[in-house]
Amino acid sequence: MPGKGTVDYYREPSFARVDSGVQKGTDVGIFYDPMISKLIVWGEDRNIALQKMRKAIAEYKIGGLVTNLPLLKRIVDNQDFSKFDYDLQFISKF
Repeated sequence: MPGKGTVDYYREPSFARVDSGVQKGTDVGIFYDPMISKLIVWGEDRNIALQKMRKAIAEYKIGGLVTNLPLLKRIVDNQDFSKFDYDLQFISKF
């Protein structure tokens, strides 16, 4: 689970849209929604979008607090997710 802390390193992927309210030095406390940013990519089809998302996740660097970037990497790398073959129980398997 994402957690509180101070952002001591922050680098967004250059080609993706990032809606964020943090930067280096931002304190993320326990009284805020743990979603500190949204990472958004677009592709002509699902495979292209997934390729872009994989690259964006690899390039997105946030230090100083726990994020869900490792979970997001496992999700976009998952074959069932790539094939659009999943249900509401999908996340609980991670």
